[in-house]
Amino acid sequence: MVEDQLNHPLRILLMGCLIVLAILVRNGFSRAGLPPLLGFMILGFLLNLADDHYGFQSPWSRETLELLAALGLST
Repeated sequence: MVEDQLNHPLRILLMGCLIVLAILVRNGFSRAGLPPLLGFMILGFLLNLADDHYGFQSPWSRETLELLAALGLST
């Protein structure tokens, strides 16, 4: 439990970085004439691949990502 509390700021930083990446992907793919959904799918795939390799996502961060995705802010 203490370890989870120590990683809390890091997880918040990760969520903020993902939001910024989603905005950059949306703008970049729109400028290139590609559908932003393709970029979001690639970003989600890379996030899942990184989680499989490093195991940095906790149930809390998964729930947060699901909430952000439901709001349309994240992948």
